[in-house]
Amino acid sequence: MKNLIRTFTVGAFLFSSAFITLNAQTGLNKRPPMDKNQKMNKDLTPEQRAQKFTDKTSTELQLNENQKKELYTLRLNDIKKRDELKKAEMDLIKNSEANFRKILTPEQIIKLDALKANRQENQGPKGPKKPMPAKN
Repeated sequence: MKNLIRTFTVGAFLFSSAFITLNAQTGLNKRPPMDKNQKMNKDLTPEQRAQKFTDKTSTELQLNENQKKELYTLRLNDIKKRDELKKAEMDLIKNSEANFRKILTPEQIIKLDALKANRQENQGPKGPKKPMPAKN
């Protein structure tokens, strides 16, 4: 019984390893490159984002005109609420940082700024540029 479980476990591990490697090599999980004329959603107005979503969804689900109008209105309201929440969150973060800086000494503020600069310098689009030290 133990041999059967061990064999099954090893087989499952080998199968999953091969599948992950094959998937990474074929690129099946990658998005197609974005068209140069295609804008990112963050570059669009709330109205444009709502219209883009409505157009795509109405094509996929074959919505009638009344459904399209209702979906556009619903989506536009949701997008505006999300944008307001993001703005409120950013304001909260800025206020929190300002309050945090108020309790620090000038030397500590300099040290904090240096730490932030170092952190930003080491972070790229795919994580740290420097290799992580080996743990013993």
